[in-house]
Amino acid sequence: VKFMRSIRHPHILIFYGAGVDTNSRAFLVTELMAGSLKTVLLNHQISLGWEARLTFAVDIASGMA
Repeated sequence: VKFMRSIRHPHILIFYGAGVDTNSRAFLVTELMAGSLKTVLLNHQISLGWEARLTFAVDIASGMA
């Protein structure tokens, strides 16, 4: 948790902390204005052109590098 809290990068959410219970886990991270990437990708009302898709892919790869 200490390591995760120390990571700072423009393409990675800020991790503030975590909580663990017997049957569940919770993570506290930066809130995204449009929701999670999963929410955006599954929302058919949001039209994502290839330029936006490529930007997502480059940002994800940059955050993982």
